[in-house]
Amino acid sequence: MGSTFGNLKQFDKALGYFFDAAKFDSTDISVYYFIGMTYQNLNDTVKGKFYLEKANRMKEEQEK
Repeated sequence: MGSTFGNLKQFDKALGYFFDAAKFDSTDISVYYFIGMTYQNLNDTVKGKFYLEKANRMKEEQEK
């Protein structure tokens, strides 16, 4: 659902669904990536960078 709202440019609604997904599965790297990209689309580069970096760190840990 988050991606659907993102595609419709309804980024606030998308964030709600992405955060729900993160609560359901906090190990899903793609959720944090999508949160970061959604914040970027909302022009909140600080939060966007935070979540994109979190996704990147999780990916690096997974690859060890």
